[in-house]
Parts: sequence; structure tokens; C-alpha cells
Amino acid sequence: MEYEFKPQQLVNNFAVFQMGWFASAFWHDSRSVVVVILLLAWLYQSEPWSKVRIQVTIQVALVGILIDSLLTWYGVLAFDDTFFIIPIWLIFLWFLFASTVTISLRWIMANHWYALLGGALFGPLAYWGGAQFNALTLSGWQDLVVLAVVWAALMMLFSVLVKKQPNNKVMRRRVLQ
Repeated sequence: MEYEFKPQQLVNNFAVFQMGWFASAFWHDSRSVVVVILLLAWLYQSEPWSKVRIQVTIQVALVGILIDSLLTWYGVLAFDDTFFIIPIWLIFLWFLFASTVTISLRWIMANHWYALLGGALFGPLAYWGGAQFNALTLSGWQDLVVLAVVWAALMMLFSVLVKKQPNNKVMRRRVLQ
């Protein structure tokens, strides 16, 4: 039986991601890395985690890091400071975002069309918001269109990934203690 999250757990998961996004957009340096690591630790302590959830989180984060690296390589995204291709703060932010797909974004992952539409709308909006804080540079509206298409596809992929897990259940107990 799938674990039912309490409303406060859903709100906590969503709010924690928003705090991490804001810290990353505002500082976009080592301070945001520290904040996101602390937020990930908070989520690990305050939410149920299973092997499946950990696997999904890692898979989503790695796919996102790869795609953002490709978008940077092709000039859609531009950053002042990079770790390899994308900044370290963005790498950690991907892990924080990935922790939401099985909790606060679970409702959108349950429907491929919601995932597609949500990705097409909110993906580019997040990057545009980051650009307003000078965390990254977008060349123009064409970059937002590319991001809308990419994020629509990404969220569809994440939705499929979440649904195809062999045991798509989040257990009450932690696997790493």
C-alpha cells in the first residue's frame, strides 16, 4: 500500500524546495550550496524515504544535470561561474528538485499531460526567475521556448520514470539510519 502523506508533509516538501530555489537564485554561490545541503538533510529527517524514493531522486537529478549541461553547452543557458559545465549550486538544486517528484509533485507525476503542461509552463518560468536574480543569462524569448519544450519532455520522462519503478511505494521507515 502506498504511503499517504499528510498535508503538512506536502507543504513542507514544496516550501523547502522553494526556499532552496530562492537561496540558489539569490546567492548562486557556495552559500546556496550550504543552504540546499541543509534543506536536503531536513527533508531526509522530516519525510519518509525508501530505496525507491532515493533511486528516483538520484535518477531525476542526474537526468536534469545532464540536460542543463547540454543546454549550457549549446548556449541556451549561460552562467558566470561553472563547476564543470553548470555551477555546483545548480547541481545541488537539481537534487532538491528531484526530492519533490515523489512528494509535493506526486499529483502532477500521476498524469503525463499534467506533467507535460506543468513542465512547459513552470520550467521556463523558474529559469526566467533565476535570470532576474542574475543567476544565469538567457539570450531571449527563443531560449524560453526551447526551455518550454525541453521541460515538457523532461516532466513527461520524470512522470514515466516515477510510474515505472518496480515498487512505487514510499515506506514509513528510513533505509539509511
